[in-house]
Amino acid sequence: MKKRDAVAALLTANTGQWVGALDLMRVGGALSWRTRLSDCRKELGMTIDWRWRPDPVHGKCSEYRYRAVEHSQ
Repeated sequence: MKKRDAVAALLTANTGQWVGALDLMRVGGALSWRTRLSDCRKELGMTIDWRWRPDPVHGKCSEYRYRAVEHSQ
């Protein structure tokens, strides 16, 4: 499985839920997960939100959420 597809699978399995950057790193690669996330947006047309949230250990945590977008026909 391509890393882009692994990132897409993780996000779609958690549609509407926030997924932490550390989880995305595990499936997308420590140095390339941001590129794989961008590929999901550009190549697969996924709508992915981003936010910061406070984290008691790291100070801030970056999280991403896939939103399935309904298309009218």
